[in-house]
Amino acid sequence: MRSNPIILSLTSSQQIGHVRRNGRAFPNHYLVTLALPNEQENSRIAVVAGKRVGNAVRRNRAKRMIREVIRAQAQNMPTGMDMMVIARQPIADANFKQLTKAFEKTLVRLNKAKVTA
Repeated sequence: MRSNPIILSLTSSQQIGHVRRNGRAFPNHYLVTLALPNEQENSRIAVVAGKRVGNAVRRNRAKRMIREVIRAQAQNMPTGMDMMVIARQPIADANFKQLTKAFEKTLVRLNKAKVTA
């Protein structure tokens, strides 16, 4: 854990597809987090909300909340990981505190698991 962690975005569809196919899943009620080690010092993250979450307004709200939770938990994020955070349908009714707690539990599981390629 670093004092000023750098969290980048997974941008290309090839990178996202690679994490989707090969990543290890850490599901909870509001999110599914897929994690795959990369050979870099920085973590890279993609945030996804499908149509099951709701209309465009709900999907964008869900993605904004997830990104804010990620920023708040940056100190606890593992380094050298490609991660994909997928919003589930119940996130539409979740508040920030519930989402933060769910993501914290996911990070604990992720850090314990020692995910390998």
